[in-house]
Amino acid sequence: STPLPPITRTPLPPELPAPATSIDRMNAAALQPLAQADAHTGGALDVTFDPARPEIATAGADGSVRFWAWAAWGLTLSRQLDVGGGALNTVDYSPAPERALAFTLDATGGNNRILSVFNAESLQLFADFVPSSPESGFVFAGRFSPDGALIASGHADGVTRIWNVSTGTESGNVPSGGASASRLAQIPTGGAVRDVAFSPDGRYLAQASQAPEVGFQIVDRSWSNVVCAARTGPALTVAYSPLGDRLAVGAEDGRLLLISQTENGCQPIGEKNAHQGSVTDAAFSPTGDWLVTGGRDGKIRLWSPDGAMLAELDAGAPVEAVAVAPDAMAIATADAGGRVILWGIP
Repeated sequence: STPLPPITRTPLPPELPAPATSIDRMNAAALQPLAQADAHTGGALDVTFDPARPEIATAGADGSVRFWAWAAWGLTLSRQLDVGGGALNTVDYSPAPERALAFTLDATGGNNRILSVFNAESLQLFADFVPSSPESGFVFAGRFSPDGALIASGHADGVTRIWNVSTGTESGNVPSGGASASRLAQIPTGGAVRDVAFSPDGRYLAQASQAPEVGFQIVDRSWSNVVCAARTGPALTVAYSPLGDRLAVGAEDGRLLLISQTENGCQPIGEKNAHQGSVTDAAFSPTGDWLVTGGRDGKIRLWSPDGAMLAELDAGAPVEAVAVAPDAMAIATADAGGRVILWGIP
């Protein structure tokens, strides 16, 4: 197996207390880097928090997923999964096991065009989801539905694919048994699909497309009915608020778009010039009262749900991904320098 790169951590004064305050709009300006590690050779491309325990998973250009135990002042490499086949662009944990299967899964996807899912405990392969089209291209995004039954993946050929986790098929609405269990569900956008996000209730799916005439679009569970779309220019990221009432869209030209979604469609709330260069990723806090964006300019910025900037941080390298801990005690970032950084309130 590929030897691990050296792991470095930022030395922190031992007399500093552990953070005991979750991040909110009032204290966002006090955020600091708490710990960091050299996670991947060639760049760290995605990061996500385990929903059930203090673990972070990172995916990198070296074709590996690395798992980090995290605490107030430290990141400790606990295990590693060598997937191979080129860069891994995405990693996601399934929801807590009681909401889906009896165990948690990890989904990964990358330049080998395969969405691979592993048992998060044993790291044994659960299933490889291989698109039926040989021209599907790189996998840029893979996200579990809130109930853990489906995975949506975004591909370089401009198609979002919906997978039934239990049967391994590309599928539409999947009843128990039934002929539609093998029906393909492919959602074309016209440009590389760089990100996907299920609404918290699982009724909608948002997609970020690099097609200028699409930008982002939202479809319902028919997977064919577009309930909202906007010609925002190429988009790289989409993130739903946990309340399901709004969507954050990060554009390739550096704009952050905030969209209100209702039963009858959607409408813009606000637009900010968030980053010099692309907005690469966005994530809401667990309560939805703030969100964080990362950009090619190496900055991390926190925003209110209406677009007021709350804080700015410097990662020192283009930020590829951001994630928020389930208890809002920390933010994790992955950057082009290969690092994972943990941010919090000291």
